Amino acid sequence: MTRFALAIAGAVFVLGACATTDSDAPSSKEAFLAELMEDPRVGEEVDRICFTGNIDGFGNTTKRSVVVSVSPTRDYVITTFTRCSDLDHAQSLAFDDFGACLSRGDKILPFSSAFGPSSADAPILGCQVDKIYEWDKDAEAEAEEDEAEEPETQET
Repeated sequence: MTRFALAIAGAVFVLGACATTDSDAPSSKEAFLAELMEDPRVGEEVDRICFTGNIDGFGNTTKRSVVVSVSPTRDYVITTFTRCSDLDHAQSLAFDDFGACLSRGDKILPFSSAFGPSSADAPILGCQVDKIYEWDKDAEAEAEEDEAEEPETQET
């Protein structure tokens, strides 16, 4: 009888652990986007980045986003619909876009080699683009300067 009670208690514990959902997880899409929108460098949402052949660099990669540079003065942060397992360690990127513009539904193809895919790599499915925002790399420094200039008020 004691073994049966222990088995039931173990099953309840296991089922309770499985009852959590992805929406409760801190890495959910909504939580990620909310955290991203708090970043002062994130600007207005845009519907596309044209002339993807002009993208000359990328950085700030996470499992759900990457910042790309289109020119010395134009950067964008691209988010994906789901977590993209190779994006945060990518050494190079390719874009599977329809036409000359990258937009929602197109794919980012991250590669672990700086030279793109090799014959030894497994085929990459890519990560679907969800949203694209303007990125102001200087905004963080400006926000810190504004905070430093604000006088502190004391309540009496």
